[in-house]
Amino acid sequence: SASAYTMPPRQIPLLRQKIDGALKLCGDAELSGYRGKSLLHVLDTYPRDELIEIEVPELARIANGVVGLHERNRVRAFFRDDIYRRYVSVMVFVPRDNYSTDVRIKVEALLLKRIGGDSAEYTVLLGDSPLARIQYLIRRPVGARTDYAAKEIEAEIAELAQRWQDELHKQLVQSNGEELGSSLHQRYVHAFSAAYCADFTPRAALHDIEALERALHSQQLIATLTLGDVLDSSLWRLKLYRHHAIELSDCLPLLESLGLRILDERPYAL
Repeated sequence: SASAYTMPPRQIPLLRQKIDGALKLCGDAELSGYRGKSLLHVLDTYPRDELIEIEVPELARIANGVVGLHERNRVRAFFRDDIYRRYVSVMVFVPRDNYSTDVRIKVEALLLKRIGGDSAEYTVLLGDSPLARIQYLIRRPVGARTDYAAKEIEAEIAELAQRWQDELHKQLVQSNGEELGSSLHQRYVHAFSAAYCADFTPRAALHDIEALERALHSQQLIATLTLGDVLDSSLWRLKLYRHHAIELSDCLPLLESLGLRILDERPYAL
């Protein structure tokens, strides 16, 4: 009935039994403590359809995992197969600052592909928690494969939910060490425009920063040449770096005099 979706779950006998059973399996005798209160909050705010359908051992497993996220603010994904194999329920948690519509859409596309679904539904919970919760139902066609690599999918979701700036910091530290990498990150973290971040990965930005640093220190024009398309060896990408604006009227005639045909140009100001 409609009241099953509006009443607090512990006021509904069936759901109260499930919650009590999950609490016992989680081994939390002291509900007035921090962990006990966290468990109750997770169970009280659990997606209602999921709470109705899920078995108690699985509820305890997922609730325990969600509580652990409060201690480590990171990306997690919890999978549950429908008993009739009609769909897979995936509960995804990402740091709230990392959540965006773009992340939600990309994760949905990944789940459809990796689980073999043909449609998806989702709900989003953005409460006071530092984590955003996205609940997906990935519906599978009759006869679809039932196996999927949950751990691998979770790792891919973590990559998708990584902020561009955070991944840039990771790349800079790996390449330059903690001290220099962090210094470069502070200098460039807000330097790249949204258009640049959409066109290039943080890994590509790492090489651009190296070239930019050379251009700034030498006060000279720096150029790099890379293959523009792995399937077409006639297409190349030329990047020019300079400490001030580059006028197209200055560089295009020179490039054309070398027998090159310019198909596109994309300036990015820092």
